[in-house]
Order: sequence, then structure tokens, then C-alpha cells
Amino acid sequence: MRTRIPDRPRRYVRRQVFVALSTVVLVMGFPLFVEAKETTGAPQTERFTSCRLVHPLKVKSIEAECMTIRVREGNETSSRYLDISIARVPAVSSKRKNDPIVLLAGGPGMGAQLMYTMSSSAFARARRDRDILLIDQRGTGKSTPLTCSGAAEDPLAAGQQGAGIDEFVALTTVCRDSLARHHDLRSFTTSQAVRDLEEIRARLGYDRLNLYGVSYGSRVAQHYAREFPTRVRSMVLDGVVPPQTVLGPDIAIDAERAVEALFDRCRKESSCKEAFGDPRLSLREVQSALRREPISISLPHPQTGKPFSLSLGATHIATVTRLSTYDPYLAAMLPLVLYEASRANYRPLASLFVMTLSGVSASLAAGMHNSVVCSEDFPRFDRAKVDRQALEASYLGPMIFDALSSVCKTWPRGEVDKNFNEPLKSDIPTLLLSGTLDPVTPPSGAALVGTTLRNSLHVVIENSAHGQLAVPCIDRVFRDFFGDADPKNLDTSCLKRWVAPPFWTSLSGPPP
Repeated sequence: MRTRIPDRPRRYVRRQVFVALSTVVLVMGFPLFVEAKETTGAPQTERFTSCRLVHPLKVKSIEAECMTIRVREGNETSSRYLDISIARVPAVSSKRKNDPIVLLAGGPGMGAQLMYTMSSSAFARARRDRDILLIDQRGTGKSTPLTCSGAAEDPLAAGQQGAGIDEFVALTTVCRDSLARHHDLRSFTTSQAVRDLEEIRARLGYDRLNLYGVSYGSRVAQHYAREFPTRVRSMVLDGVVPPQTVLGPDIAIDAERAVEALFDRCRKESSCKEAFGDPRLSLREVQSALRREPISISLPHPQTGKPFSLSLGATHIATVTRLSTYDPYLAAMLPLVLYEASRANYRPLASLFVMTLSGVSASLAAGMHNSVVCSEDFPRFDRAKVDRQALEASYLGPMIFDALSSVCKTWPRGEVDKNFNEPLKSDIPTLLLSGTLDPVTPPSGAALVGTTLRNSLHVVIENSAHGQLAVPCIDRVFRDFFGDADPKNLDTSCLKRWVAPPFWTSLSGPPP
């Protein structure tokens, strides 16, 4: 029996809609809703002090050194200043090299420090000889985040299907106007960010940098290497975005391709096929049912353990499907939870929704995301070339493309360097990493980038997804690559031996 969602005050429902739609619309992540403040004054003297970096679920913390420096918001001498947060995890060896590993996070909108707390084990071996330098890019993390007030409720409890693009755009406009009171939203592009990185490198006294860029971070890494090639010793580009790629029009199509490949794998495995048949049919049934009538479910909060109410509509099914395909371990549960939901048991689906959002829902800055995409990608949208029929046929539909198009019409556009979209031509030692089931940056992107990186190696990992930091032997690969900076002689055979987790065929887990 379906449970109808109880009536709620209009303001609360509007905030729920904003969180739910923002979760789907952001290119590679989730929004955070805390108001940004203006910063004025001269740059401060650099000095590291002891600090701890805390995992978003508070399951661990990492000892580090932190500082905040100030950079000009824009290029004018009279412009305001921005706080840039820097954390350094020192090398273990007392004879550390003077070329740290710099993490460039995805999103756009995620902070590097938060990302490191969720992936530090991947860099544990490489950190023996080199510092790990974590600079929250301007507008993200602790670096004057472009985040919005007005939806402070727990995002896990938020969301109701029923509003359309118009209401989402109206709420984003409120966000834009709030942020614009304190900041020039044109000053948060990748072009500005790479200049920040170079200024910080010089002020900290490092000679060269080793870059790890994932997803949008791979775009940042390539542009830094283009602008300051003598300052880059090596690069790892993971989930690669080619400079010439336009983020937005193909998001739903790439997501559809990835989920179809996942379901095809299920159909080819006897235990999964026997248990669920065709998971695509389950997805269609669940989306259709929740378009007609959203439901409300109560379950324990993952952090507090207290019961809370979670509203599920068709938008949320698209969200949990897309975000599950980012992680092979979550993707292994997807056919089961969709099958159960198609039989009116929505609790497993709600639990997976919580797992995909928990600890990450407050990690990306929506305003910074919009400043990047609306400046760097939206001007290159070509509606005549958009396959509208393919968008309509996908499980995400045209919502992301339409929402981005509407938001970007009025979001301030910032400076983009003239060469920003040109392929990077370089001899910098580069390791390119891809997963065959990546829902947003397929291997074809890395292959394209590799054609102009003359000293590169592209490794494609079968049945892996977006970002390869969870592959068990990646720490050894990083140690060897950052140590020798020689992609041609790098042993990556352990990555090829990685096996995707088996599908769950019952709520107890995979078959024995």
C-alpha cells in the first residue's frame, strides 16, 4: 500500500524541491546550503599550524598542517580578497622531495581537503617521500565557499517530487542574488583557480608540482599544465574531461549508457538474471509509479540513528540510480533495490538513497558549480546538435540540460582564457585512468586527451566506474608513478586484475 506524503508548509516543500533537483542537476555532485561571507583586507603572512581533517561522516580524522591565505577576488587592484584554505599532510620521510602531490577535486564544487579524508589510503605510499598539498579551490570547501542559505534542513530528509524547472530556477535565482551581495560571481572560474594555484606554489616555495585531478579536477590540472608547464613534474588524470568537451548536453546520455552496461552485465550473470530478470524494466516501473504518487518512508538516520521521514519521487529514483553507478560497490546493489521497489518494497531503495547522499550531500558548493559551468560550458551549448529524442528516452530525461540552460541564462559569466578549450599538447609524464562503466566521463574522453599527451599511459579498468581511488592496488601504482614519473615503464597489471563486486541477489548480500 502506498503512503501518501502528508501536507507540509509551502516554504518547507519549496526547500525540499530545491535540494532534490539540485542533487540531480549538479554535473558531478551535490549542493551545500550555508551562506558565504565577504572577506576584506590584505593578504596574511603564510604560517602553517597543526589541524585535523575530519571525514564527513566523522569516522576518522587526519593530522595535518593548515593555513589560510588571501588572494584577490578579481584582477583589479581594488577588488576584494578571498580566503583560500590550504592543508598539508607532510611526507613521512625526513628527506622529502620539494615537489608535493596536489589533489584537485571534482564537482565542480568539492573541496580537496574533504575529498582527501575519503581517499587518503590511495596516497598513503606516495606520501612517504612527498607532501600531500590540499588546496580548497576558491568557492569550495573552506575557501570562501559559494554556498546558499535558505535550505538548512538535513538534506537526507529533503525532497519532494512535484515542482518543475521553473521553480528550481526561481530558487537558484535567490541563491545567485544572495551570493552576489558579497562576491563577484564572475571570479570563480577555472582560469582564476589555476592562477591561485600558481601563486600558492610560489608563496610556499615549491619548485614543481605533481597533480592528481579527478573528474572536473582533471580539467583544472590540464589548464594549469597548459599555463605553467615548467611547474608540473607529473600528472594523474582520473575520470578525464577533455578541454574541448562541453559538460551538460550529454550528461543524461552518458548516464544512460553506463546504467545500460551495468544492467547488461546483470543480464549476463545467471544469478542476477535469475533473481531480477531485466533491471531496466524494474527502473521503468518504479519511475512510472512514483511519478503518479510519491511516497514517504521512515528509517534511521545514518549519523544520529534517530528515525526520520524520507520522501521519494521519480526525481529521487533518477538521483539514486545515477549516483549508485558512480561506485561499483553501490552499483552492485542497484538491481536488487529496484526489483524490491517494483514490488512496493521501497525501504531498500530509500536506504540506498541515504547511502549515496550520506556525508556527501553537504560537500559541494552549488554557486561555484554554476559559476564554472555557466562560464565555461553553457556558452558552447549547441541546441541544434542536442539529441532531444535520446534525452527524452533516458532515465534522467532532459531535466539536467534544461535546468542548466535556464539557470545559466542569468548567472554571471566569468573570464575564460582564450586557449582554455584547446587540447593540451605536452610531454609531461601523465597517467590516464578510466572505468568502463563511468556514467559521466567515459574512457573515450581520456583516449582523446591521450592523443596529444606524448608521454602518457591510458589504463582502462573493466567494470569500474567514476574515479579509481577505491581500486585496492591504486596506492602502489601511485607510489611507483609519482616516484619515477615514467608512464611507459609503469607496472599497472594489478589494476587489470581488479574484479567488480558481485551483484546482491538478496538483502543478505551477494550469493555465496
